[in-house]
Amino acid sequence: MNQIYTSFESDLDSTRNAFVDDIRRMKVRWNNNAQKPGTLIDALDVTPKAAYPAIHRVLAILLTMPDTSASCERSVSSMRRIKLHMRTP
Repeated sequence: MNQIYTSFESDLDSTRNAFVDDIRRMKVRWNNNAQKPGTLIDALDVTPKAAYPAIHRVLAILLTMPDTSASCERSVSSMRRIKLHMRTP
């Protein structure tokens, strides 16, 4: 919990203690509910923004982050091929 808060501290409006309390309340809510979300998008859908604003924001940020760097690597590879083609007479 503390590591998550530290990673997203600049994006959150709540204090560390408030964030940890929200996480604890969310865990209790999920333990009482038979249907736990299986994915981040499902977790975001069932997390009320008014009740858990910090958790909602962290989930939204995580969903917008790329999961791999493959697209960047493909761009670099394409640029390398273009540069090679431009160099050859």
